Amino acid sequence: MGSRVDAGNKPEYIKGMYEFKAPASYDTEKWKHQTFYFVIDVSSSSIQNGFVPQILASIKNSLDYFSVPGNTNIGFITYNTSIHYYSWQSETSSEPFVIS
Repeated sequence: MGSRVDAGNKPEYIKGMYEFKAPASYDTEKWKHQTFYFVIDVSSSSIQNGFVPQILASIKNSLDYFSVPGNTNIGFITYNTSIHYYSWQSETSSEPFVIS
């Protein structure tokens, strides 16, 4: 199977993350609320190799560095052979609602 000649010049082909720089017009008060989704591979090989605990520890360590902690939503999506979305309906609920 062939590969792209320009793969080394494009970060979206060689990095695990891709960001877009928003224009200055997006820097308004209405955009102060942030939402982050973490997509985590929870396949048996990821669990056996210790990737899942490392990913969760990294996410936990990064929470203090969000720019607007009080106005930040965080979502999790996990996948193995299917995709799992999690929803915490209220602050009093300790168990997430999982949609597969």
